[in-house]
Amino acid sequence: MFTIFSYLSCAAFIMLIIGLIKPKWGSFGRYPNIKRWKLALIWFTVVAAFSSAGQAFMTDADKLHLEQRKTERQAAEQDKKDAESIAALMSGLDIDKASAKSNLLLLRQLGFTSITKVFGDPKSGYELSAPELGQAIAAVYTDESKNISEVIFKNHTLYKDGRVEATLKDIILTKVEAERAYKSACKWVKNNLKDPDSAKFDDDSVGAFKENGIIKMSGIVRAKNSFNATVPAKWYAEVDASSYNVLNASIDNK
Repeated sequence: MFTIFSYLSCAAFIMLIIGLIKPKWGSFGRYPNIKRWKLALIWFTVVAAFSSAGQAFMTDADKLHLEQRKTERQAAEQDKKDAESIAALMSGLDIDKASAKSNLLLLRQLGFTSITKVFGDPKSGYELSAPELGQAIAAVYTDESKNISEVIFKNHTLYKDGRVEATLKDIILTKVEAERAYKSACKWVKNNLKDPDSAKFDDDSVGAFKENGIIKMSGIVRAKNSFNATVPAKWYAEVDASSYNVLNASIDNK
C-alpha cells in the first residue's frame, strides 16, 4: 500500500506542475479557465493526502527498503567523490585500486576529505596536495608494500607506524576559529588594561596559528597607561580551539 500511495503522490505532483503550465491539461480538459493557483492548491492537497496515507500504511519492510535505497545513493555519491582521490593515489603511489581505497580511508581519519595530487618516490617520500591544505603540501612515506606508514604536515606528525598522532583539525586554523579566538583574546586583553575603554586593537598586527587544539595569537593594542598616555603594547594569548576560553595570556608594557 505504501508503494501504491507513493506512486499516486508522484502522479499528483506531476499534475500539479502540468496544471501550473497549462490549466486545461491539469484539469483533464474539464476546467480550461480555472485559475492556476486554485488548480495548484487542489493538486497540492491531493499530494498531501496521498503522502499522509502512504505514511500511515508504511510497514517496517518499507522503512528498511527506503533506508537501503538511501544508503545505496549515499554510497554511489561517495564513490563518485572518491574517484578523483583514488585515481591520484593510484597514479602517485603506483598502487592498485584496492590499496588506494585503503590508503584513502586512512587519510580520511587524519582529516583529508579528498586528494588532489600525489608525486614523489618511495625512497625520498611523496608530496600530497589536498583542498584542506591550500597551497601547502603534506609529506607522505610508505612501507615496502606501498601502504602509508607516516604522514607529516607543517612539522607535525599526523600518522606514524599504525598510530594516529594528530589530525588536520588539530593544526589547520579556519577563518571562523581565528575570528572567535581573536574575539575571546581581545576581551581578555581589554579587561586587563589600565583603561579598557581606551583600547584600540591593530587588526593588521595579529598573528595566529593552531597547535594541538590550541590557538596561539599575538597582536598590538593601543591604550592609555597609568600616566594617561596612549602607548602600544604587545599582547599574547592561547585560546582553546573547542571552547574558545583563554587558557593563558599576557600584555607587555600595559
